[in-house]
Amino acid sequence: MKNLKFNITGKSLNELYKIYGEGDGGFYSHWWKDESFANEKPKPGTYEINFERELIELNYEEQKKKLPKGFEFPHLAVIAEAILSHHKKTKKWLFENYYSRTSLISSGGGRVVVGGCCDGSVGVSGWGGSGGGGVGVGASRKLKSLKSIKLEPFDSLFLERLESLENDMSKLKKVININD
Repeated sequence: MKNLKFNITGKSLNELYKIYGEGDGGFYSHWWKDESFANEKPKPGTYEINFERELIELNYEEQKKKLPKGFEFPHLAVIAEAILSHHKKTKKWLFENYYSRTSLISSGGGRVVVGGCCDGSVGVSGWGGSGGGGVGVGASRKLKSLKSIKLEPFDSLFLERLESLENDMSKLKKVININD
């Protein structure tokens, strides 16, 4: 599983559109600007996101049953911000040639998907609950620790090291009987 950690600002999809725009390095289109999901804001903080091409060819309910423990369908803006900020920093796309189903629903009743970055931009589309070869799940979880640290969106190596140090400190406290 290829998990990466991102510091997510909590901006809505429409707010991200104002930053990244349409076309190269931004969104494929802005058809969704008047959809209610486009203004929904995720909680800001550090998120761990699975970017492997997994849970493909399954419908929504089947995917839901197979999500890793502690993970959930991601908020659309969390995945979009992670993809766009990663591309801005590395010039590499996540979810190239496939989409992640998200937690949000379009006005047409389908789950909104995001990804398909093969043309140099991020696609957003409505998709029913059915399975399909190009729709998987970029499962995510909001991390509870490290939430007050101000980091660049792609400081995953630093976060991994800091989490390791936190774990080491916890073990050390137990050994020398320090109570919080």
